[in-house]
Amino acid sequence: MIIYHYAFDLNHAAFRIMVLLRALGGHKIEPEKLRILDFYYMFPRELPSISHPEWRMLRSEFGQVFQYEEIVNPSRVFYKTGPVFYGAIDYLKAHEIVKIDRSDEGDELIHINSSNLPDGLAERLVEARTEASTIIDFLVNDLAMYPLHNEKGLKDRTKLLPYKNDRKSPTLSGS
Repeated sequence: MIIYHYAFDLNHAAFRIMVLLRALGGHKIEPEKLRILDFYYMFPRELPSISHPEWRMLRSEFGQVFQYEEIVNPSRVFYKTGPVFYGAIDYLKAHEIVKIDRSDEGDELIHINSSNLPDGLAERLVEARTEASTIIDFLVNDLAMYPLHNEKGLKDRTKLLPYKNDRKSPTLSGS
């Protein structure tokens, strides 16, 4: 029996990555942070599990988002989708749709190269962002602003990646 799930689809992952990078407005972001944002874009029902100071207020704003599938072990799913995410990044790099630069501290930072998007794709990315605007706005305007590393960083708040022994990281870099 063949079972399909978009979490393990390389093309779906590449599309989600492009949607998120376009929504970041040209800012550069760490690949691990982008991976966390992508996870919550795929599984918005897991958003309440994030340690967030204003979560009670935001919960009502998301309304029906939480009616979708439930994940028994989010950390395990996050771990299993890692190769698909990084494969999609490699695919986008090979087509020069994304670029990876280095920060002054030596961290990788990824950003989209919109000039290399195939015809019609830019419009489809805008449509996808509009369809999920509440979730994407929360991900890129709120969660992406948290530092990735250290206590109270995104790794700590989501519990998807270990944060012990991390060094401080920037939130977002300008293009």
